[in-house]
Amino acid sequence: MLSVPYTNNASLKLRYLAVQKFKEDDSRALIARTLNVSRRLVNEWVSAYLSHGFDGLALKKATGRPPLLSNTQKSTLKEYILSHAVKPQGGRLMGKDIQKYMGVVLLNRRKSVQ
Repeated sequence: MLSVPYTNNASLKLRYLAVQKFKEDDSRALIARTLNVSRRLVNEWVSAYLSHGFDGLALKKATGRPPLLSNTQKSTLKEYILSHAVKPQGGRLMGKDIQKYMGVVLLNRRKSVQ
């Protein structure tokens, strides 16, 4: 029997189980049906295991969508929100106020870049 590393991560457990079933001579299609995943995923996991062992099954850090605002813009926006959260004449900061401010900031940024 294949000795799989311990993990409490459900995604990794699923990958390890797929490899374990593969080593027990189950077909990739049967593994996919049993684990309720696509056969393509099972193929990728098995190929990664065969090429790199259990290290090949490690989860990659998801990069995600790049932020729309730079760190400087984020800190500027934070300062604006904190300083305008409560208006002297009463009321509070609304989404439209932030949108208006961001339009001015982005417009000024474009002018300074040109």
